[in-house]
Amino acid sequence: MKTKQITLLALIIAVLLFTFGCGKTSVDEPTQPNPQTPALETPASPEVPEATKSTIVEALFSSPVGIFNPIMADSDYDGHVNDLVFSTLLALDSERNIVPCLAEKYEITNDNKTITFYLNKNVIWHDG
Repeated sequence: MKTKQITLLALIIAVLLFTFGCGKTSVDEPTQPNPQTPALETPASPEVPEATKSTIVEALFSSPVGIFNPIMADSDYDGHVNDLVFSTLLALDSERNIVPCLAEKYEITNDNKTITFYLNKNVIWHDG
């Protein structure tokens, strides 16, 4: 009996917190400008240099975790940084076709069990 009462009380408290905790405490009413109050001036934005052909701008909506290893990255931020730093053997073009990237060509055996990649001559292996 007590378990049912505690469960019911917890449910009522949760509903009340959700209902009243997420609401506004006051109503914003539009106000008329007061002619005696000086208008606030918007500060001028600083000059932003023109982007050059060597500039990459990437907008992200997550925070960095800092794991910049393509195998271990577990956030969108780290994945985007990895995409900018590390190249892949193959890539997708604008029409979503597979094209060579670090590999100049690749071959797939008839049984589809082996893929052989032929790397570009100037590719150097590194681990970051």
